[in-house]
Amino acid sequence: MRTKESLRAQFLEKRNALSYDLVIQKSKAIIEQLKKDPLYQNAKTVLFYVSKEKEVSTHSLIKDSSSKVIAVPKLVNNKILPVAITNFDELEEGKFHVPEPAHENKAENIDLVIVPGLVFDKGGNRIGYGKGHYDDLLKELRCPKIALAYRFQIINHVPTDKWDVKVDKIITD
Repeated sequence: MRTKESLRAQFLEKRNALSYDLVIQKSKAIIEQLKKDPLYQNAKTVLFYVSKEKEVSTHSLIKDSSSKVIAVPKLVNNKILPVAITNFDELEEGKFHVPEPAHENKAENIDLVIVPGLVFDKGGNRIGYGKGHYDDLLKELRCPKIALAYRFQIINHVPTDKWDVKVDKIITD
């Protein structure tokens, strides 16, 4: 059986091999699917991951979700704090080179979380970057969790640990 570490490395390499044009094309298709989803349409406050490198891009949604309260993660004391923002320009490079807000204006009443990851299975299990920050956050939030992923990131089985938190839905290209 493959380990989380070997799967993480394999799928990071696969994702990094994508051209930027393909990332843009696939991200647009995934975002269009998300916009049609009732969980997204009905959510008033959405916590988005801020995409980096060749992750499914969330930047357009963060910039253009004027009808929603937008929150993004900020790493504070090694925990994710969901921070409400009103403008993408509020973000600056943070820990792990991920853009995050300079302020700590905590978002309340989150209705939906858009979750990053490297590998997923059809049961909603996920492998992230291995720090456990999202699992800790997802345990606290009592709202739906949607992952955005390229189709090749879905496999039959992801090894799990007792602290891992599943996503409710995975939207792909």
